[in-house]
Amino acid sequence: MNRLSIVLCLTASTFLAAQNVNFSEDVASIIYGNCSSCHRPNEIGPFPLTNYAEVANRSMSIKYVVENELMPPWPPDPNYTHLVGERILSAAEKQTIIDWVNSGAPQGDPSLEPAFPNFPSGSVLGVPDMVLSMSEAYTTNGNNQDDYRVFVLPTGLSQDREIAAMEFRPGNKKIVHHALFASDINGQAQQRDASEPGYGYTSFGEFGVPTEHFYGGWAPGILPERFPAGTGQILPAGSDLLMQLHYAPYPFAEQDSSYVNIFFTDQPIVREVENYEYAYFNLFLPPDQVTTVKRAINISNDVSLIGFLPHAHLIGESWELYFVEANGDTTKVIRIPDWDFNWQGMYKPLYMTKVPAGSTFYMECTYDNTASNPNNPNSPPVGISWGDNTSDEMFYCVLQYVDYLSGDEQISLQNSLQQEAYDGPTTGMLGVFPNPVTSELNAEAFLQSPSTVRWRILDASGREVSASDRTQFHLRGTHRWVIPVDELSAGAYVLQLELASRILSRNFLKE
Repeated sequence: MNRLSIVLCLTASTFLAAQNVNFSEDVASIIYGNCSSCHRPNEIGPFPLTNYAEVANRSMSIKYVVENELMPPWPPDPNYTHLVGERILSAAEKQTIIDWVNSGAPQGDPSLEPAFPNFPSGSVLGVPDMVLSMSEAYTTNGNNQDDYRVFVLPTGLSQDREIAAMEFRPGNKKIVHHALFASDINGQAQQRDASEPGYGYTSFGEFGVPTEHFYGGWAPGILPERFPAGTGQILPAGSDLLMQLHYAPYPFAEQDSSYVNIFFTDQPIVREVENYEYAYFNLFLPPDQVTTVKRAINISNDVSLIGFLPHAHLIGESWELYFVEANGDTTKVIRIPDWDFNWQGMYKPLYMTKVPAGSTFYMECTYDNTASNPNNPNSPPVGISWGDNTSDEMFYCVLQYVDYLSGDEQISLQNSLQQEAYDGPTTGMLGVFPNPVTSELNAEAFLQSPSTVRWRILDASGREVSASDRTQFHLRGTHRWVIPVDELSAGAYVLQLELASRILSRNFLKE
């Protein structure tokens, strides 16, 4: 066969492969695993992507944003550092979508399509130990102005509790831009709330009263995480949780009823998680200039970095965090080359990162206050300084850390969601209850990444005696399956969860 024939054969086979790509077998799992968590009813995506018709109707737009790496949103540069929870399509996944659209977006056999994910409702971590809710709905002013409101949520705790995770659940995703949390042990926030008309009180930037603990914040796209085992934060006895919500400018009055899920640790913590806040209040950005601001802090004792949140507003262009040890070694932390005010959050390294005493931690942000910046809130540009309104600007960074202990570098933060999971499951394990069981077996497992799931039951000889009707697709998070076993004979069995990349097994007894 000559070279031209070989080229023609390869071209034809590639074309045929692209022609065979269909939604049910190839595209649905990519869309459901990377897009549908936001693109579904009552979420922040502007349109739903929950079935073939919806996806096919947007196929050309999907191809465009995939080719140009606009979606799924993941602002950090993966070539600089890898972080927990990266939302990045592989080259093969991108090509699959492109080939599918180019071939006319065929559906394929609907019976082969994975079931739409069972998105967790109310929590992605499981059953919370405490839920703190707004006592009434708050109505925004609807005048296209920023609205910062602090709501006081009494805890009613009679003793200090140690927090494994705090999960914010926005009530109205159209207007809730971000949230910050702290505790008040003196009742001053309640007094301020009582002295101001309406529910809650207005406070820009800070909480308006002295606070005991700062717990970090939430912004769209942030997934809640459990702290690594042995670490956590303190929620004091008799305290009020202060929830400051930033409601973004909106032309119509809207109501919001947000709440917070709190998960306590099962074992006493060894190290308390601390949040270091850096704010450069002297920030000033001249008009018609691109300005780079670089600040540094000195690290006086060994710490382990477990999270970081850089923050700017509309004219922010890029962020970079890194530290230089006393011996000159440089460790990259995060780089966001194309800052997006609408996608920000608390990022985590894959492993605890030791920052030795004597290191200098650098924070660098570039701002584009020119007329060529389409996000500039002023036309023509004017000088912008520090302020809480969206049209102002900020140079703000939160570093989340614990005191360093030997071996921290080997502690993975990718598994933090699995620590102390509900009633049994630990890293890489499947939990079942009750055990022994009579009629319904509950199985629970944490999925580190989106995956297909099928369960089956084997008897003592290894023979399959029961299985799920079809393979389902689930997102990252803790999931539970209710499996009927009443028709099984009494005896010992093995439950297996078949995932895309592994099989989880657990023995159980049927009474």
